[in-house]
Amino acid sequence: MSKKSMVVLFASIGFLLFVCNLSTNKTASSAKATNVSQLFPTATDISGWTKGTDHGYTTWSAANFTNDIDGGFEVYTDRGMIECGDIEMNGPNGEQIPTQSFIMDFGFDSTATTMYNYKKDQFSTEAVAITGYDMTIAFAKPGSGGATAFAHFKKFYFELQLAGFSDPNQAIKTAVQFIGMFKAKIE
Repeated sequence: MSKKSMVVLFASIGFLLFVCNLSTNKTASSAKATNVSQLFPTATDISGWTKGTDHGYTTWSAANFTNDIDGGFEVYTDRGMIECGDIEMNGPNGEQIPTQSFIMDFGFDSTATTMYNYKKDQFSTEAVAITGYDMTIAFAKPGSGGATAFAHFKKFYFELQLAGFSDPNQAIKTAVQFIGMFKAKIE
C-alpha cells in the first residue's frame, strides 16, 4: 500500500469516527422522556418556579396510587394508568402552585388520548382553548382562583390544577409554560 493510500485510509477512518461521535452525542442530548420522573421540572425549566417544600415530586404505580389516594383513582386506573407523578411547585409569588398536578403514563398514545377525551367530554361546557394548542391536545377549565389544564402527548396525560390566581386567564397562561415544557421533554 502506497503512502498516499495510507493517508487517505487513515483520513477516512478519522472522518468516520468523527461523524459517529457527533451522531452519538446528538442522540444522547436529544433523549426524550420515557417515564414520569423524567418529566418532573428541573430548577431551570420554568423561570421563577421551584420544587415545592411539602412533598415536592412523588410517583406512584397504579397499585400504590389506589392505596395512597382516598377515592377517585378509578377514573384513571380503569382507563389504563400505569404510573402517576404528582408535582408541587412554588410559584414566583412563593405560593404552592400548581397545588395538585398529575403527570400520568398510560403506556400507549391511544390510552392517554382516551383519558384526555374522557375529561374533555366531562367538562365540554366549561372547556376553553389553550393558546398554541388544538383542543384535541390541550384545554383548560377555568375556575374560581385559577384553572385546571388538561393535555396529552404520546403516552402521557396531564392535569395541572393551578390555584391562587385572581384571574383564571393568568392561570391558563401559566399552564401554557408547563404544557410546553412537558411537550419539549416528550416530543
